[in-house]
Amino acid sequence: MKQRRNATAAECDRLWAQIVLARARGRCYLCKRILPLEAHHIIFRSQSSDPAIRFDPDFGVGLCVDCHHHAPDAPHVNNARFLLAIGTWMVDRERERWFKIQPFLFKAVPPFYGPADYAETARRLREQLRGEGCRAGTIP
Repeated sequence: MKQRRNATAAECDRLWAQIVLARARGRCYLCKRILPLEAHHIIFRSQSSDPAIRFDPDFGVGLCVDCHHHAPDAPHVNNARFLLAIGTWMVDRERERWFKIQPFLFKAVPPFYGPADYAETARRLREQLRGEGCRAGTIP
């Protein structure tokens, strides 16, 4: 049973990344260049195992490789600086999304011990991906 749960969680991760990248439409959230992107969890997966946070596409952004791993304000170089950079952008342009994310940023997120229905999460993400694909002009 555990192997199936992990496989389903991996599918949720893949679907989540596809939604985040579809929303980005090829443009890096930090540098705004059109480059191949990677999906990034704004709240690191190690900070929250709660599927409601981990698989919520609002908690993700598409970043180019440089901005994801190498730039001075890359989340894997200086996370505080990264959060300041995206916070500045979101407050002006995506205020509602920022207010959803902000409460989780600067406090310890308690570990999630509840049952996780990854199959239901995957179903919800598939539906959401279809909607994102329609908005982006492609239907997966």
